[in-house]
Amino acid sequence: KRFRTMEAGALKARTARLAGVWAARRRTGRAASSSCCRSHAAEVVDGLVAGTLYLASDRIAQQAALSTAGYDAARGLRYLAFGVLDGSVSHVWFRELDAAVAALHAKEDGGWWPPGAGADVAAKVAADFALFTPGWCAAFLLVMAVLRGSRDPLARVRRDWAALYRGNVLAWLPANVVIYAAVPVAGRVAAFALYNLAYTTVLSLWAEQGKKEGEGETTTAAAAAAAAAAEDRVGVNR
Repeated sequence: KRFRTMEAGALKARTARLAGVWAARRRTGRAASSSCCRSHAAEVVDGLVAGTLYLASDRIAQQAALSTAGYDAARGLRYLAFGVLDGSVSHVWFRELDAAVAALHAKEDGGWWPPGAGADVAAKVAADFALFTPGWCAAFLLVMAVLRGSRDPLARVRRDWAALYRGNVLAWLPANVVIYAAVPVAGRVAAFALYNLAYTTVLSLWAEQGKKEGEGETTTAAAAAAAAAAEDRVGVNR
């Protein structure tokens, strides 16, 4: 009897442990699933935000550069589509970049990166221009060429990538420093898209002012910027 009682007690104990493990796994699974859903939802929201602001930026650029030809809705849709893609991908980039920089400080990982906000911002800006921006420029040119029905979309990448990359570095270096230093990761997609909207607005106003004043050198520079925007080249920078 004692043996059967001990065996029954051990069985109950094992059953209780298994039940506890199963319950813990279910809670972990639900938490992971909930976190995953929230992450995907945030990616979708950032994609929609960026797409909307890309569309607005292109509308402003078209109004300045194509005032006599009318609004090109197909081009607007191309910018909307790429903006949604850019916003979603950028959301993941900003999240992983912050995690990677944070890991540089972790003692358990043998962290060697010097602590301090300035060092972190420098690392993020350098990584952005060295890793993300080159790929962004190639993707922008390739996707736009494909959406326009180009027979050789890679030709446009080869032709325009270097100019677009240089333009991005010059136009976005100050903004990158400010945004990486001051804006939390959850708000960076919107911050970059808003800066792009402001940048496009200023460029378009400058082009219009140059036309009205008839200043030779200014008009030429503004016209070149407007023409580039009209061809889907550099009207939008990341």
